[in-house]
Amino acid sequence: MGCTSLLYLNLASTPISDASLRYLGRYCTNMLYLSLAYCTKFTNKGLSYMANGKGCHKIVHLDMSGCEQITQEGFKFISMGCSFVTTIVLNELPGLRDDCIQALTSECRTLKNVSILNSPFLSDAAFKCLASCRRLHKIRIEGNNRLTDASVKVLAKSCPMLDHVYLVDCPRITDLALKALAASKHLIVVNVADCVRIQDTGVRQIVEGPSGAKIKELNLTNCVRVSDVTLLRIAQRCHNLVYASFCYCEHVTDAGVELLGTLPSLMSLDLSGCNIQDQGVAALGNNPRFRDITLAECPNITDLGLQKMCQQCRQLENFNVSHCKGLTDNAIKNLAFCCRLLRTLNLAGCNKLTDSSLQYLSGVCHYIEGLDLSGCIHITDKSLRYLRKGCKRLSSLTILYCRNITKSAVQKLQTKCAHVLHSLTIHRQR
Repeated sequence: MGCTSLLYLNLASTPISDASLRYLGRYCTNMLYLSLAYCTKFTNKGLSYMANGKGCHKIVHLDMSGCEQITQEGFKFISMGCSFVTTIVLNELPGLRDDCIQALTSECRTLKNVSILNSPFLSDAAFKCLASCRRLHKIRIEGNNRLTDASVKVLAKSCPMLDHVYLVDCPRITDLALKALAASKHLIVVNVADCVRIQDTGVRQIVEGPSGAKIKELNLTNCVRVSDVTLLRIAQRCHNLVYASFCYCEHVTDAGVELLGTLPSLMSLDLSGCNIQDQGVAALGNNPRFRDITLAECPNITDLGLQKMCQQCRQLENFNVSHCKGLTDNAIKNLAFCCRLLRTLNLAGCNKLTDSSLQYLSGVCHYIEGLDLSGCIHITDKSLRYLRKGCKRLSSLTILYCRNITKSAVQKLQTKCAHVLHSLTIHRQR
């Protein structure tokens, strides 16, 4: 009652009821940001209070994630009362239906950012309603097997300002959707991870379109039909690309990765599960601007490739080579002495590593905050002593399935490190 100038209110995961929404609708005349995420005690009636009161009409950001109790009637009240909202978050609403989106967009046409993650029952009808919001800039959709190319065509045609397209795990999306998006002039983020029908042809349409040179983020994770041909096009056109992911694109090889090393702006790259070897890894060293590299589950990588890459990528801050079983202590030695600015490092499943690796890291990498050594079966309590002495900033350590580390050593480290995840069932007091 006394905070009529309140602008920002986060009530996420609280047991508020309709009474609270009555007060918001009555007094919060200047509120801009409201989160009711995972609040399950209020009903449509509470939203009617907000719609009919004198407050809440200026809200521009509304988060309703996890509020599964709200029906079409409730979304109609939102549309009436928050008609100037520009950002709406509707994540984790598995029961969300087309009529809810139709009700929402009936009067609310100012939407610019929409996030709908894990609502599998929405069909093309719902997304075509969203296309009526012609100011749309960002759309995030995940886990929907009813969304088709038809919806994407309407969105691309009706929303000329689209710059962020996130269509993850939408298995019916094909190259035709990317062809439609290719006409967009402002795209800077394209994420079609887990859209398994995407091929080189579709990505080429995006890359060679008017937005190709503007794209900063491109995520093709698990687009298993994408190959080195796509990487060639990207290297030729996407000179402003900052982040790229080709996880589990099994047709991506050293030939394509060598081209990525020539991109001047690329700072973050994920090649997990790709068919790459030392030649490709070494070629990444051609770009000294890298800050984040993930090479998890690339079994053909050896110490030699890693050594050549690290000698050039000295600004590396986050590195993941988990389950690269060919790496030995020599690889970590080179990594430690070349990349002294490391903040997070994942070595899980590198089962040839010994305490020597941790000695090298603790000796020179004093900025490490997060470290995962799960499954490094040869490391012992010595490694924890090295970490305790050398890595003063370490705040998170994961040591699952490290059978030669004892409970007492873990307890000593916990006095210095805030979060240590270990498996007590495997630790044995010696």
